[in-house]
Amino acid sequence: MDIPRDLRLKLNELSKEVFGVSSKWQKILRDGTTSVLTRTVKETVPGKEGEEPTVKEVEVPVLTPHGAKQLVTKRYTVEDIHSMLLGYKAQLDAIKAIQKQQLEEKTAAEAKHKALKEVHESAFGSAVK
Repeated sequence: MDIPRDLRLKLNELSKEVFGVSSKWQKILRDGTTSVLTRTVKETVPGKEGEEPTVKEVEVPVLTPHGAKQLVTKRYTVEDIHSMLLGYKAQLDAIKAIQKQQLEEKTAAEAKHKALKEVHESAFGSAVK
């Protein structure tokens, strides 16, 4: 399969950012991904005392005649992998932004606590001398 050089380099960079390895996208392209085959089943959930039972749609794995879960290999095109990596990168960027915000809030709270402690010590001092 002929993949243009600039696209290969983009995929290498995205793969490095997302997976930490620049060649992971090539393995996905070559081997695909495996997942468990599922089917949707309606399940009745009994209600509590005096309540009606509810019906929910639940995903359950499809089993082989021997009771093993059935796996399906999904194959991807280069465009599919590119869009998948872009989606993963967007998710990672959102997670990193949330972590950064939480870290900033934590450092601000620690700074506020430290300032209050210093004010308390300067105003009241220590009983031990």
